[in-house]
Order: sequence, then structure tokens, then C-alpha cells
Amino acid sequence: MVRLLGATETTEAGVQLFAGSHDIETKPGVILLGTTSTGEAAGTAKKGLVMGVVTASGKLTNFDPVAVDGTQVADSILATEEIECAAADSNGEAYVHGPFNKDALDWGAANAAQITAAILELEAKGIYVQEIQAV
Repeated sequence: MVRLLGATETTEAGVQLFAGSHDIETKPGVILLGTTSTGEAAGTAKKGLVMGVVTASGKLTNFDPVAVDGTQVADSILATEEIECAAADSNGEAYVHGPFNKDALDWGAANAAQITAAILELEAKGIYVQEIQAV
């Protein structure tokens, strides 16, 4: 588990990922074969992807609010810059604590109500999702 107090970082698109100067914590995890970020080739996942855990295997994959395999509950945020999961499961890192910019996260196909519910799930785990106001 890594603690990065006061960390600042941006996504590939240049959007600020962290929303404050609170501790950021990560944990290692197995990223499931086929995990894909929005707009990427199948099996390519990038930092900021909201993740769920497959109950049967304990592996991380895309948060899917309509699933029934455990991934319908938002669990963490992909911390690995980019990970290839097209041919096999991959080892990666997930953020499990800290403040994050809502607009920097990849929510997949979730609608506004599902995102709101996911934010509450993440908050219960110590991941605080906030909107950063433009200055």
C-alpha cells in the first residue's frame, strides 16, 4: 500500500485526477482479461477507470452497475498508467483511498443516477469523489 500525501497527477487527457491533498493509497490487484477503458481497444485499460470486483474470483474489472457478478458495486480506481488485458489477466495497482476528480474518472456506460450511487459506494470505502470547480 502506497501513501502519497499531497499528490498531484493528471490523466492522459490532461485532466487533474486528484481532488485535494489527502493521502492517496493503492493496493495491488489482478485485472481481469478483457478489462477496457472507454474509447480504447478491447483489453486496454487506463488510469482512472472505476473498477468493480468479480465476487467469484476477486479480480478487478470494469464497474458495471447492471451486472450481477459483484462488479455492480464500485470498489476502486485503476492506478496503473495503462495495462493490457487483451490476452490474459494482468497485475496492476488500484487506488483504494483518497480524493478524486469526478470528471477525470472513467465510469463506462453508467448513467448519472448510477454514477451517484457508485460515488456513495466508493465513499464508504474511503474514496472521495468530488467535482473540481473551474477558477
